[in-house]
Amino acid sequence: MKFRQDKYWKERGKTYFKNFLSEREGQDFYLKQEDFFENALIKLPLENIRSVLEIGAGFGRMTKIIHRHLPKCERYICLDISEDQLRNAHDHLAPFGLTPTPEFLCGDFTSTDFGEEKFDLVIATELFYHFPPEQIILALNKAQEKATSYFIFLDALPRECGYSIRTVGKSILNKIFGSLVPQKWWWPHNYISLLNEDDMERIEIYPHKESLHALYVVVK
Repeated sequence: MKFRQDKYWKERGKTYFKNFLSEREGQDFYLKQEDFFENALIKLPLENIRSVLEIGAGFGRMTKIIHRHLPKCERYICLDISEDQLRNAHDHLAPFGLTPTPEFLCGDFTSTDFGEEKFDLVIATELFYHFPPEQIILALNKAQEKATSYFIFLDALPRECGYSIRTVGKSILNKIFGSLVPQKWWWPHNYISLLNEDDMERIEIYPHKESLHALYVVVK
């Protein structure tokens, strides 16, 4: 039977927030990751961003961090495939009093119809390696097409590649992430190299010094 990514995440979304809080307790990895993400955002000129689409927002872990760097934001959409995750995001973010209040939209990014609407910033964290090979190009192209200023994504990729856009290959990913590849929600495709050639020279890369993560910024 073919693995259904949407079905998997809808089911996992029912317990993800509770499990995350349990796993995070007593660990500093997640705090370091959030600090890295915020410190990278500080380096970017986001002060004039007025509209944001966050793909795969989950329970809003990174949403509150992103919000802090958008003083002129007028519209912020949190998109996720799991209704449970979005309900958790609503409850998780409410105490922070974010302005503007995020809009919560449930749907699969590749099939959600935004019409002609575009966003100053399209952003995602630890999302694209979850897309199966037959959807990854569509997802990347759509994210870039919907962004008018920046397309930003945080994901785990091996530092052994030097974070080179053209050298992150499947064989290296298999070597580094051999224990993870067999999991059905992870695909080791070389999606960084699939970004549109026109944007290749305008990608800024901020590597994480303590993990296999990097923040990728496509400047439109």
